[in-house]
Amino acid sequence: MFSTLEGRLVLQRNAGYERLLVVTLHREHTYDSLDSVKSELSGKVMELAPPNVAKQVWRNYCYY
Repeated sequence: MFSTLEGRLVLQRNAGYERLLVVTLHREHTYDSLDSVKSELSGKVMELAPPNVAKQVWRNYCYY
């Protein structure tokens, strides 16, 4: 469902956030852990944060 634009829009509405980052992981790739993926992405998430958002708010963002 989330592989389509329509599915991602439904996900965004259901999540209740204005901004939603959807990350697609490749099945052929081996990941060490979900924590390693989150660590790798955290810098990019901060780059996408609006300039007026406090850093502390972004430290507490959650993963689904």
